[in-house]
Amino acid sequence: MLISKITLNASGYVRVEIEGFFIQRFINLCISKGIYLDDTKHINRTKIVSNISKNDFRSICKIAKQTKCKIKIIKKGGIPFIVHKYRKRKIFLIMLSALLILCFSITRFIWNIEIKGVENIKESEIIKLLNDNNIKLGIRKSKIKSEELVNEIRLLRDDIAWVGAKVKGTNLIIEIVEAEKKPEIVDETKINNIISDKKGVVTRINVQSGTARVKVGDEIEKGTLLVEGVMEGKYTGVRNVNSRGDIYAKITYTKQGKAKLNDVEKKLTGNEYNQYRIYFNNFKINLNKGVSNFKNYDTIESKKKFRIFSNYYLPIEFEKVTYKEIKKENKNYTVEEITNKLKEKLEKDILSNLKNNYENFIDSSSNVEVNSNEVTVIVNCVVEEKVGIYQDLVF
Repeated sequence: MLISKITLNASGYVRVEIEGFFIQRFINLCISKGIYLDDTKHINRTKIVSNISKNDFRSICKIAKQTKCKIKIIKKGGIPFIVHKYRKRKIFLIMLSALLILCFSITRFIWNIEIKGVENIKESEIIKLLNDNNIKLGIRKSKIKSEELVNEIRLLRDDIAWVGAKVKGTNLIIEIVEAEKKPEIVDETKINNIISDKKGVVTRINVQSGTARVKVGDEIEKGTLLVEGVMEGKYTGVRNVNSRGDIYAKITYTKQGKAKLNDVEKKLTGNEYNQYRIYFNNFKINLNKGVSNFKNYDTIESKKKFRIFSNYYLPIEFEKVTYKEIKKENKNYTVEEITNKLKEKLEKDILSNLKNNYENFIDSSSNVEVNSNEVTVIVNCVVEEKVGIYQDLVF
């Protein structure tokens, strides 16, 4: 059906109205002679509307005469009629042809790179890796060797379990499956100790192999021996072993923040000024050359790439820059307001930096110092974490 419509548009067609008492016989004769009737609609029992190829128009006129039907042309369409309509507008036809050639030419290049599936890995890291392998915007699609590119990425990144690369239109799509963190592999043939990698207070001890050298409640420093790689048996005596165990400790993380009791607060006035730019690859055009008259403002930039259909991007980018006016006001805070605000922020910062490395949040405390116009808040967050790293022993 789609091919037939494309053929009709390429060769030219006429939309006709056929009316007569023998309309069904007219349709049957057209079918028997191989005349294609496209987008046929029955208006009533004696009238239909249909698209017919320009080349078949004379044939259906004969069939209409034979079946005593009347034919009326409603519309003409397709490339031949468009060309005929604008045959005297040579400049228009030249520009149209040039535009079609340009559109066809730019579809042979990559104008957008899309990264999918990343959460912990930054997109900018993958883009840099691609750039290092000469995969950049504007590269010919024929130069992209997907299999080689995939192998190169996997060799350079241990945190990627699977990667795929495919080209759709002018869009290069890189799909990534991040690797899960592999558990530490212990060589059972080696003799080692477990030493602390953090400062804290021991809360739990579970030793499978070796001898614990600390007990619950002991304070430990970085480098403190937790489990020694020796075991003593009644019949085997003292022997060296591979230490294995889980040691947990209370770890304290500290963060400090400062704020003024009298400070300047920024508020949006609601006034804004927009500036627009168009980028043709690396060439920039300012659509409005004016600048904002705001003394104080925030700037928000947004960019959007032009594309034809879903995956046919063009080397054209539209940028909107919004300047939002800000009014500065003097603001007085109480010590309590500053303390609560800073404490909440500092606790959030500490725990967000730990991500999922802590087992349990235990407690938090804070110290407040007021010096003239400035308040200093020191927050201590206590969490329970697994501690210890392996230390190989050489004999």
